[in-house]
Amino acid sequence: MQSIGVFGGELVPLALPSNPLRLEVLGDSITAGYQALAEYGQTFSLELEDVFSSYERRMADAWGTWDWRVVARSGIPVSLVEEDPAGSGIISGQYDCRVHWWTGVAGSCPTAWDHAQWQADVVIINGGTNDHVYGPPTTERFTARYTELLQVVRSSQPDALIFAVVPLICSCQSSAGWLKGAIEQAVAEAGDARVSVVQTGSLSAPWLDCRDDYSDWTHPNVAGHAKFAERLLASVTETVRQAFPSKCGGSGSVCTPAGAGA
Repeated sequence: MQSIGVFGGELVPLALPSNPLRLEVLGDSITAGYQALAEYGQTFSLELEDVFSSYERRMADAWGTWDWRVVARSGIPVSLVEEDPAGSGIISGQYDCRVHWWTGVAGSCPTAWDHAQWQADVVIINGGTNDHVYGPPTTERFTARYTELLQVVRSSQPDALIFAVVPLICSCQSSAGWLKGAIEQAVAEAGDARVSVVQTGSLSAPWLDCRDDYSDWTHPNVAGHAKFAERLLASVTETVRQAFPSKCGGSGSVCTPAGAGA
């Protein structure tokens, strides 16, 4: 190795899987790591937001992949109480755009993603929390928009497994229960065999403790994200393994290199 720099460091090769599982996660503030580092009731600050403490980071680690991407913005819904023909404020209207997803600015998209340059193996959609918090829209409108979102993602990621996650809020607030049925209906209407719903507990058996695992009863803290990831991994890893055996060997919730054993 050749030493470099004033401190005499060395260039050390980083061993990366030659054929890693590619993961994309779509969502809102929960997926963005909003308040992940906060104690319960702590006032929001940017220093408390950390996507690297999020559930999707832990899932990527468990699946042994460095090739994971997050498409998320705090406050974004799947639908709106009133129709938005430009689609400027909802996930399906922003997914293909490189700029307005982040800014929320209305109007045409100046620069679109070239999805052909990168294709996901697994797409996780974790949306709907804001539809309850800031709405709700009619169930029919939400279902239509969620079905549209599935179709938009499928058109961009034609070979991916897609997991539609029921928002955690459904297991902590009884008034949010409508989201579960609406997402199930949207997946059924999409008619896509590679799309499936992921249930996330119930009011009587929530995945997370509705007080201690959140910073505000909505956004998981570090411990909550860890529990969320553990439950999601237990729910979907075997399906991922069956679809991509060369990228997810072993057994249980952890992917090992194909042929490496359990």
